Amino acid sequence: MDLSSNHFQVSIPNCLGNLTSLTFLSLSHNSFTGSIPSSLGNLTSLTSLSLSHNSFTASIPNTIGSLCRLQVLDLSWNKLTDSIAVLSDCLLDSLTDLYLDSNNFNGQLPNQLYKFKNLQLLSLSSNSFSGPIIESLGNLSMLLELDISNNKFSGSVPSSLGELSNLEELYISNTSLVGFLSEFHFSKLSKLQTLHISSNLFVWNVSSNWVPPFQLSDIAMKSIKIGPHFPHWLRTQRYVERLFMSNASISSAIPDWFEKFFWNSFELDLSKNQISGELPLKPHVEGYKKMWYLSLSNNYLSGGIPKWLCSFEILMILALSTNQLYGEIPPCLGKLQSLGVLDLGNNNLSGHIPNSLGSLQWLYSMHLQNNELEGKLPGTMQNLTSLITLDLSENKLMDVIPSWIGGKLLSLKYLVLYRNKFYGDIPLQLCQLHDLQLLNLANNNISGYIPQCFGNFTAMAFDDKQSYDSYNGTYEDEIDEVIKGLTLQYTRNLRFLKSIDLSGNHIAGKIPIEIMSLHALQNLNFSRNNLSGTIPETIGNLSKIESLDLSRNEFSGPIPPSLSSLNFLSHLNLSFNHLYGRIPTGSQLQTLNDPSIYMGNEGLCGAPLPKDCPNDVPSFVNQST
Repeated sequence: MDLSSNHFQVSIPNCLGNLTSLTFLSLSHNSFTGSIPSSLGNLTSLTSLSLSHNSFTASIPNTIGSLCRLQVLDLSWNKLTDSIAVLSDCLLDSLTDLYLDSNNFNGQLPNQLYKFKNLQLLSLSSNSFSGPIIESLGNLSMLLELDISNNKFSGSVPSSLGELSNLEELYISNTSLVGFLSEFHFSKLSKLQTLHISSNLFVWNVSSNWVPPFQLSDIAMKSIKIGPHFPHWLRTQRYVERLFMSNASISSAIPDWFEKFFWNSFELDLSKNQISGELPLKPHVEGYKKMWYLSLSNNYLSGGIPKWLCSFEILMILALSTNQLYGEIPPCLGKLQSLGVLDLGNNNLSGHIPNSLGSLQWLYSMHLQNNELEGKLPGTMQNLTSLITLDLSENKLMDVIPSWIGGKLLSLKYLVLYRNKFYGDIPLQLCQLHDLQLLNLANNNISGYIPQCFGNFTAMAFDDKQSYDSYNGTYEDEIDEVIKGLTLQYTRNLRFLKSIDLSGNHIAGKIPIEIMSLHALQNLNFSRNNLSGTIPETIGNLSKIESLDLSRNEFSGPIPPSLSSLNFLSHLNLSFNHLYGRIPTGSQLQTLNDPSIYMGNEGLCGAPLPKDCPNDVPSFVNQST
């Protein structure tokens, strides 16, 4: 019986246990709730039971342990708790595939688990299992795949791991294991193809002349100490398709023998190391290049961007940010028609943005920030209609803000142009960007007025749950924003940020009342402009605001009392304006007691300023007399 991938939102009826002739039962990918009924233990003819991707709670019923013919048991992706001690002797001969991953299981692994005679697949990842992995692991001699990643184990990796001679896939990332991982752990693993050992506390300790018994295709060694040199044993690996070795303490140049990984791999990530030197100048092989993901960000690479990168016809993600690359952006990058992410930020690149980049029709994210780029934005960029993120900040670009940014790039969520030489008015077309949740035009030469239609930024008006913008599950957008006076780096939390920053320009006029409808706005910075008029009375409508900076303008009038209702406000600057009257009080404002918040407004009075307001009774006077 296969009822998978439907929309059931009930608990499993007990009567299902009456279908005693069933040999196959799949209820996976539904929304079943409650506990797994013990009556399923009556289905003694079952060879396969799949209840994955539901919302089952409580523990596994003991009766499941009586299904002595069961070969496949899949309880993954639920909310099951407690231990897995229900696995009984009658399953020792039959069970081949056991999926318990992505639940809330805890406690030590029961000794029974190490006695399965025919177990080929064991997946326990993403739980809260603790305690040691004992040497009896070597008894699982038939095991082809072992996944214990994302748990809270203690102790070291047992040396008996090296006895699993049939093992093809090993996932032990983020397990809290300590000690050493050496060549002895792999002594008989001649069939191993996948090795994931990322984010652990153990030390990778193999000799420089080690020749592994295996040929790997998939390697993940992120956030463990591999360096300072590129591991020599990698040169023996001829069929690697995925190599993730970020944050691995590598501080040498890319050796000549490593270049083959650029031409033969699908995915290569060497980011967050201290790799120096230049990228290889040209490929050593001709023909089809299959790379679709390349990240070398956060290293010390120098030289120019090599043109051979343009030959990776199916490249989807190219991340070279935060290096010391110089020269111009190669126009041939426009040939990468599959490119979704182009991240060249935080380098020393110069020249103009090539017109050819406008042909990257699937580009979601463009980061060119913090370089030496100059000139105007090429008009061809209006063809980048899939763009979600555009960060051109901290360059020398001199242009008006093109109207086509608002008229054509309608998918934009994050528009960051600060610290350039943009001039002229803010185009009204920007108001068409209904999904925009981050707008930063700070520190330019922009003049004119704030458009009233800024109230159309509906993504800033509603506190909805934005989807996580991660491309193919590997690349994370990263944007630096100055908020609360601090430079903060946003990655996974970027989707929660709702912010407008127009500071450091020559913008005049009043704050449009329409902006007060952006109820989900967290940061509003209009400081260092020529804005005038009064602070809107309805500023209290910005109920989620955390940082508000209106300093160094020409605002006049009293501070609106509604400001005291902003319960999340933790950074406020109204200094150097022409405000007057009593400073409002309120529970949150009482915590903002730094007088510099209000300095430079000669007409203001009351706490936290030392200046009393007229008709105030001094505190030392007995008011009862």
